[in-house]
Formats: sequence, structure tokens, C-alpha cells
Amino acid sequence: MRMRDALKEKPGARREERIFNCQLADAVENHFGRDRCPCCRNMMVTPRGRKQAPRTRRDCRTMAHLNARWLDDARGVQRHWIYACRGCNADQGHYDFRGWLHPLKHSGDPRAVYVAELIAFLDNWRTLAPDARRRLALW
Repeated sequence: MRMRDALKEKPGARREERIFNCQLADAVENHFGRDRCPCCRNMMVTPRGRKQAPRTRRDCRTMAHLNARWLDDARGVQRHWIYACRGCNADQGHYDFRGWLHPLKHSGDPRAVYVAELIAFLDNWRTLAPDARRRLALW
């Protein structure tokens, strides 16, 4: 969902969450590159229909959740997401990014460096004031 769709909603907590998600996704794209996966830095392809994006392609753009989806309902954790390639999203599985970093480091995966940088960016993002977040998303 893009920002213009989120702004059309009625005021409330859901609208604010969607605006936050759009700003976060835009800020990650602006920082790491619009067409690059923030986890592996490979180019991502935006699918334009089922025939152009079969499920076997690892470079398709997907929504990667920052928290495990099952935690959303169980603990009331907000659902935040960013764009990542299908390969990284599938490899991340049910882990959050911190939980995924541990197996990446121990297996010697080169993505561990990029995921650690992404975690540092997300931690910095959470500490920013709302207007500073807006500026990073629009930059």
C-alpha cells in the first residue's frame, strides 16, 4: 500500500499504522536503493502479473514482515513490513531480522553483514521523531 491510499482512510490507529508502514518502506528503499533488496543487495523485479513472476523466481519483490506474523495476533505486536526479494523473505521464514541474523552469522552467509546494517537502520528509524521519519521517507 502506498502513502496516498493510507491517507484516504479515516483517522485512527489503523491509518497511523499504515502511514508509518509506508514511511518505513519508503525510507528503507531510499537508503538501500529502490530496486535492491536490503538483505542481499541484489536487484529485485516488480512482478506485473502471474506469468511474469512465477513462484520459483527468487528476485521478485515481496513484503517482508519485521515481526513474525503469528506474533501480531498473539501479543498485539504491530505489523510492520519492508520490501525484500522473495529469496531472502523465504529464507527469513518465521524469524524477525535479529533472529535471522544469528543463523546467517554462524553459517558464514555473506548476507549477515547486510542484515546487520538493516537492523541498525531500523533501530535508528524507531528513535527518530515523526517529522524526521517523514523527511527520510521523502528524500
